[in-house]
Amino acid sequence: MELQKPIHIQQLTEKSFHPYGEIITPGKKNLFIEYPDGSAFHVLAQAKSQGWRFAALKLRTRSISELQMHRTTTETLDPVRGVALLCVNHHPSLKGLKAFILDRPVLVFTEIWHNILTLSEESIIEIAENDEVDSEEVDLGTELIPRLFSQ
Repeated sequence: MELQKPIHIQQLTEKSFHPYGEIITPGKKNLFIEYPDGSAFHVLAQAKSQGWRFAALKLRTRSISELQMHRTTTETLDPVRGVALLCVNHHPSLKGLKAFILDRPVLVFTEIWHNILTLSEESIIEIAENDEVDSEEVDLGTELIPRLFSQ
């Protein structure tokens, strides 16, 4: 069994991330209310919930060896400080795993396997999700480390 496996990093675009979630950006066709003074209220993402929580993740993890998945909540990830890497997959395995630089807020769909690591000494990620989060985890059997250049 391989002890370490490189993570190949992709650019975060609407097209490349669409199977796993949405990039949260103003201008989508969600609720938008414009006020006479030019101010605006814009719903960027929406999900059914029995309550929600807003958290800040202080991340110092520089490799991952597991993925997690939530069946009952979407999850927003909003980078605040540092450079983070978001790994996602439709399956609880290495096969098909995609990794994206988390350089803007995203909404991760339910039932998407995911994990986050930092490329900086430390990253801060703001997270919004349902108040009660179901979480399923799987051990990948190897440590994944970022690789910035193909070899």
